[in-house]
Amino acid sequence: MKNVLRITLGLFLLSIVFMSCSKTTTSKKSYIKYDNKEYDLSQGIIFPGDFAGKQVAPTDVTSGNPISLLLLSSGLTIHEVGGTVDSISGTGSGIVFETYSGSSDKLDDGEYVFDSLSLEKPGTFSYADAIFDYNVGTEVGTEVEMIGGTLTVKTVGNDYEFTFNCNTHDGKTVTGYYKGSIKSYMTPVGKVAKNGVQKLSGWNFRH
Repeated sequence: MKNVLRITLGLFLLSIVFMSCSKTTTSKKSYIKYDNKEYDLSQGIIFPGDFAGKQVAPTDVTSGNPISLLLLSSGLTIHEVGGTVDSISGTGSGIVFETYSGSSDKLDDGEYVFDSLSLEKPGTFSYADAIFDYNVGTEVGTEVEMIGGTLTVKTVGNDYEFTFNCNTHDGKTVTGYYKGSIKSYMTPVGKVAKNGVQKLSGWNFRH
């Protein structure tokens, strides 16, 4: 009887170890990869797109709502002023997407495709820019602009899951994955956004 109990207990403990190992091996870290080197991503925000100078409700029913997505490493700090995102400081890596969503206050699930014509259709992004080991104060580091690619968005409970694969202007690729919480700085549609992607100080997205 004791041998049976020992065998049963052993099998039970072995199953726990197996399940624990399975969870560990299947978990994915958040990262961005460029030029065969990976950089960790640890934080993200969405905020009103300021692609045309202000964020307003689209006049064309087929147009999407401009929403910017910013994913960063731990070395970069996001600063707020009056409850809105104001600037970025520090040294690190990250990527920004100027997207168009069907919703006014969040990124809808689905695939977003790069649109070089900026037709503002839902499920597209018109601009993306990435930095690597970049000091936003001195502007020393690597910065690359995207000329094509896709961004896949999936909501998982209260978290977001992003997967992206983009082509850069220098003929290379930027790929990455992020899963975690995303802080929202979205304002109600129809109100002018105090801060937008072109107004963020500390990282010159547009040249």
